[in-house]
Amino acid sequence: MDVILEGIILPELEFVERFTRTGVTAKIERTLAGVPIVWEQKEYGFPITLKGGNHSGIMTINILRQITALASVPGAIYALQYDTDFYNVRFRHEEGAISADYVGHHFSPYYKNVIIKLQEV
Repeated sequence: MDVILEGIILPELEFVERFTRTGVTAKIERTLAGVPIVWEQKEYGFPITLKGGNHSGIMTINILRQITALASVPGAIYALQYDTDFYNVRFRHEEGAISADYVGHHFSPYYKNVIIKLQEV
């Protein structure tokens, strides 16, 4: 399975929201008589959270630096390939776009529990 962000090959990270969305949002209200009124519409701008764990999605410091460099460009839109799916994405800076933990000590060149927060645009 390929995970590629703007030409940077990432380790196998989990796409957290991949199968939790349908592309439709709905709101239901009831009339005074109790009859449901349903409003549905197409939903845009899905969140895409790429997540590694303690033993999966381990990332090197060099890859993490490349991802951080992409995230440092305000307003940028990037291409993401996740398996056979393609998305145009932005970093979700409002939620803390990138996080990771050292593997072992702080001089380690490897990081675990990597989280990259993106949004489809």
